[in-house]
Amino acid sequence: MHVITRTAIAATLVAVAMPASAANTMFSAKSAYGTVWGYNYDGNSTYEVRVSAYQNANKNGGAQQNAVGADVSEYIYDNTSCRYGYGSIVNGIEFKASPNPNNVNTIVASGTIVVDLYDCYSGSPVGQDSVTFSLNLTRDKAQTISSMNTNHYEYGTTRVNQHNDSAYSMASVNASSVSSTTFGSLALTYGEVGQSKTHSIEVIK
Repeated sequence: MHVITRTAIAATLVAVAMPASAANTMFSAKSAYGTVWGYNYDGNSTYEVRVSAYQNANKNGGAQQNAVGADVSEYIYDNTSCRYGYGSIVNGIEFKASPNPNNVNTIVASGTIVVDLYDCYSGSPVGQDSVTFSLNLTRDKAQTISSMNTNHYEYGTTRVNQHNDSAYSMASVNASSVSSTTFGSLALTYGEVGQSKTHSIEVIK
């Protein structure tokens, strides 16, 4: 039996309170995301799916990059066959983190993603699926796990200082929905929302 496990959704964020100079490079990033897991069983085949939507904002020196997107992973299997698939989209979905990406209480997102399917045993392409999602997730504040770490390391004449801060929580799925052209509407079993931020500075000594 194939089980889709919770994947770490990359999230990075930042602002460093250190003076910039020609020899310094600063990077900052922030991210917010919402994820749901679902399944369906038609009496013969089991369909498992994970849908995750996100918003990223990265700044490297003076260059700012912003993006919203989503990805889907899925397994379809029965007693004799198994298929797996993955699909993603960037800047083609609706996404909103409230009250803001730095302090996520709710995630609302929607879109459609085409998933390329492959045979689990041979790896050969076996068609496509299309997954349409509408996420409406509310954070469970009592079920929040946070982490924070600071790293300092050097190589040659370069010193790097980096700080990471992230949190994720179980979430109520509310009126969220996920449907597939292969299996129709799916039962949602679990929801999660999260956020992260990173800031780093690279100093040439």
